[in-house]
Amino acid sequence: MANTVNIAGSDFELKYPFEAVREISSKLNMSVGEILQSGVDFTDVNKMIVIIWGGLLYNNRKLTINTVSKWLDDAENYPEVVGVAVNAYVDSVASKLQLNKGDDDEDVDDSVKN
Repeated sequence: MANTVNIAGSDFELKYPFEAVREISSKLNMSVGEILQSGVDFTDVNKMIVIIWGGLLYNNRKLTINTVSKWLDDAENYPEVVGVAVNAYVDSVASKLQLNKGDDDEDVDDSVKN
């Protein structure tokens, strides 16, 4: 489980299938492109918690954002959890949408870039 985080003493696997990507986009009222362009801001607690929550939905569809917030209250490793979650989210989205992560975007479909 490469995308595993420990939150308040419990290990959780983060997965970002399309359903999670859609839920995150909906909760943040942002397109996937806007989320990716906005980058990682550890002080944007709402966005970071929603991204973590989205990755946890795969194993627990009834999980709420408030529950994840409470778990993070007891976590001493918030930056680490955010780092793993954001990297897993970006990797998943890039793979699913076939986005080239490098500067050379020759292989990226023009409809995805706009």
